[in-house]
Amino acid sequence: MREDRSEMPSAGWQILSGLILVLIIGGLSFLAWRYLPDWLNRGKTETVTSPSTEPASPIPANATAVRIHGSNTLAARLVPELVRSFLKQQGASQLTEIRSDQQLTFRATLNGEAIAVTVKPTGSHQGFVDAQNKQADVVMASRPVANNEATDLKNAGLGDLRSNRVENVVAMDGVAVIVNSNTRIKELSKAQVAGIFKGEITNWSEVGYPAGNINLYVRDAGATVDLFKSEIYGSEEEAMSPNARSFRDNEELIQSVAQDENGIGFTSWAATKGNAEVKSVALYTDATQPVMPNPSTIATEDYQLSRRLYLYTPKSTDDKKQVLIDRFMAYIQTVKGQEAAQRAGFVPLDPQGVNNFTTTISDKYRASVRGGVRTNVVLRFKTGSSELDSKAVRDLERLRTEPRYAGKQFILIGFTDNVGSEPSNVALSLKRAQSVQLLMQQSGLSVASVTGLGSSDPVRENTNELYRAMNRRVDVWYR
Repeated sequence: MREDRSEMPSAGWQILSGLILVLIIGGLSFLAWRYLPDWLNRGKTETVTSPSTEPASPIPANATAVRIHGSNTLAARLVPELVRSFLKQQGASQLTEIRSDQQLTFRATLNGEAIAVTVKPTGSHQGFVDAQNKQADVVMASRPVANNEATDLKNAGLGDLRSNRVENVVAMDGVAVIVNSNTRIKELSKAQVAGIFKGEITNWSEVGYPAGNINLYVRDAGATVDLFKSEIYGSEEEAMSPNARSFRDNEELIQSVAQDENGIGFTSWAATKGNAEVKSVALYTDATQPVMPNPSTIATEDYQLSRRLYLYTPKSTDDKKQVLIDRFMAYIQTVKGQEAAQRAGFVPLDPQGVNNFTTTISDKYRASVRGGVRTNVVLRFKTGSSELDSKAVRDLERLRTEPRYAGKQFILIGFTDNVGSEPSNVALSLKRAQSVQLLMQQSGLSVASVTGLGSSDPVRENTNELYRAMNRRVDVWYR
């Protein structure tokens, strides 16, 4: 008798049946998920907002919003790291960072209230313009406020931007002249650098190095270019060689020099840190020794292209905003705030001992500080005044509060520019150093000796007012 197999499904038929069942159940589940809510909500009205072509604002409507505009150098790493560190230190919760339209917005909840801090790179000058037009609350600048900018903002009712409350030096940087690390180029005079970037010197053999056509890489218009021109050319009006390639971004410029053994460029010193493919060039003049940019020479401003980095804070009409800005500025000056600046790659302001001599000094200077250690604190004065500038005022406060200087005795060495007779300059330099001595003693600091050396040991050539101002200073040592 033949066996009837119609009653006995094969294993394959069982698997196929199972798959069909799964597909049926899955399809019914999808239909229920897709259409059941619509069926249940029949008769109800739902408002649907079409997607906007404009991005939603990252700032909540009820937030205390601080707008920080200005220098690209500060906006790239320094100020974001300072804001980030400040908000964490203050115990902010729900901290988020939103990037849009080339700006960075920090949103957080602080003491139960919503806050937002926006960092927008516009260039130093535009930052002052935005503040004047009430579009910015804090200005980032990689140079001091210019006379016309200070006047415009004062006329706009924003007060004196050069007052110690408004002008805040937050870190130090330098403009580094860089070359490819594989080259033999180590140092150049300021006159040689000027000739190279004007296009008057076109081959490395003209400055004593192996022959090769020089290729130029420069920053575009902005404070970095202005500083370079004023320090190297002596005037911001001088033009760069038309053959120079221009970059807005530091990193792109650095990478271009890294790929070109005949290249030379200038950019933020902080941006070059950690890049072994490029190196900085030591600069010198007839009046100064070759000086490399490093934390010591930038902090003391011995390096020719050192620069202070500023945040300007005109008084706000919004009390909550003003309190937040004031707390932020106070935090930046603390040890933690300066650690954040250092993490971002910049030179911190906290007083430190440096190599005793960052440049070659005179025998008179050497004798005056024998047995002492130099600090990175160099006190300078407001233009045309015997009053300490805003950085010097805060430097003295840092010396007073820094534990490592407790019980130390300070040595003060005063200097002037070369205008006037040398006996008069010696007397003036001593008077300035004595005025610092009085301030330090009033703060409880001990001063061991005070010396005035007149126009000795300049850190700049005395050829214009900018350079002469750098030479009018008091160096601080201790033992």
